[in-house]
Amino acid sequence: MNAIFSAALRPLFLNAESIRPAIFWLLLSALIAAPAMAGSEHDHESENHESEEHDAEEHDSEQHDAEEHEHGAEHDDEHDHEPQSLHLDEKARQDNGIETAIAGPAQVEQHHSLYARLITPPGAQINVSARFPGLIQSLKVQPGERVQKGQVLAIIESNDSLRPYPLTAPINGVVSQLQAGAGELTPNNALLTITDPERIWAELTLFGDARQQVQTGQAVHIEHGDHQHTQPIQQLVSDGVNPWSQALAPLTHLASATAEKNTCALRAGETTRAWIDVQTIQAAVAVDNRALQEMDGRWQVFIQQGDTFSARPVQLGVRGDKTTEIKSGLHAGDIYVVRNSYLLKAEQEKSAAGHEH
Repeated sequence: MNAIFSAALRPLFLNAESIRPAIFWLLLSALIAAPAMAGSEHDHESENHESEEHDAEEHDSEQHDAEEHEHGAEHDDEHDHEPQSLHLDEKARQDNGIETAIAGPAQVEQHHSLYARLITPPGAQINVSARFPGLIQSLKVQPGERVQKGQVLAIIESNDSLRPYPLTAPINGVVSQLQAGAGELTPNNALLTITDPERIWAELTLFGDARQQVQTGQAVHIEHGDHQHTQPIQQLVSDGVNPWSQALAPLTHLASATAEKNTCALRAGETTRAWIDVQTIQAAVAVDNRALQEMDGRWQVFIQQGDTFSARPVQLGVRGDKTTEIKSGLHAGDIYVVRNSYLLKAEQEKSAAGHEH
C-alpha cells in the first residue's frame, strides 16, 4: 500500500519542483507593484482633495467679492439719498440775492391766458334822433360832455307845427358823436350819439380746451396798465360752428370806479391781456413756483435751517400759475428759498459731479 501511495505522489512532487521558480517571480512582481499602486491611489486622492480645497477657496472669494459689491451698492444708494446741504451765511445770501418764504396755506389757481377786446354792450350806446324833422334852434351839449338821463340836448322847431320841442338824453353817458349844429336841419339819421363809459364788457375769444373748461361764473382777470380787474363771466356765445367761442364779462363797476377817479379808465376798442380761472383750490401747504427745482427727474425745494440749506424732495399736487400745492415733503411753517433757488441747484449739481469723480 505504501509503495503504491509513494508512486502516486512522485509526479506531484516533481511538478512542484518545476513550478516553484515561476511562483517566486510572480510573488516578487506583486510585492514590487503594490507600493506603486498604493502611491498612485494616494496621489489621486491628494489631487482630488487639493482640487476640492481650491474650489472652496474660489467660492469663498467669489462670495466675499459679491458681499463687498452689495455693500458698496448699498453705500452708494444711501449716499444718493442723503440730502445735499450747503452753508450760506447772511452776507453770502445777500450777495447771491437769496430770498425765502414760509410754506403754508394758500390759494392755488389755474388759468387760461388769452386776450380780451373791450366792447360797449348793447344798450350802453344810443343814437339820438329828432322825433320830428325840423330846424335845430339851439344845441345844448358838445362832444365829450357828460349828460344825465332826461337832460335837454337840443331845441328843435318842427317842420309840421313850427313849434319848438326839446330833445332829451335817454341814458346817462357822454356825447361821443355830434352830426349837426345849431341852425341846421336835423339829419335823417342820428343827430348825436351818447355812450355810457361805465358799462364796458370784455370779449374773450376761446380756443381749444378753453371751450370745454370755461363756464359762466368763472372769474376773469383783466390787465389794464398797472391795475388788474376781476369780474365773473356772464355770457357764453357760440359762433354757430364751435360751442362757446366767446365769453363776455361785464366790467361795469370797475369802469365806473376808475372813471370817477379819472385814472386807468377802460375804453371800448382797446385790447388787453386776460386770464380765466379754470380751477381754484385752497391748499394746506403751497409754495411759490419759483422755489421748485427738478433734479434727476424729481421735484425738490431748498429748505433753510439757520445758515444751512438742504434740498428736500416734494410731491406736487395742483400746479397753478403762481403757486403749487405740496402733497408731501414740506410742512406748514418750513422756511424755503423762493428767489434764486436755481443757484443752490447749480451748487448741488457741482457737488454731485465732484462725488462721481
